Amino acid sequence: MEYSDESGKIILPNSSEKNMILSLVLAFFFGPIGLFYASVTGGIVMILVTIIVAIFTLGFGLFIIIPICVVWAAIATTRYNQRRKESIGYYN
Repeated sequence: MEYSDESGKIILPNSSEKNMILSLVLAFFFGPIGLFYASVTGGIVMILVTIIVAIFTLGFGLFIIIPICVVWAAIATTRYNQRRKESIGYYN
């Protein structure tokens, strides 16, 4: 079932927010692959960065990559949820 507002945006009432805790846990434990839950583009970019960094640092650069993925996941999830709320007309 679809609804549209006065601007013509299609609103899907069954779409749900992304879970922040799940997003952070996936990014922490799986790095760039876990980042795919929050941002597909972010996951692809970080996989490429991880490959390059892992080659040049013999794997020690992963201690920097994982926190970057967690922060990126938090930002991407927050933005997704904000855009979703705006699209359904929910203003806090």
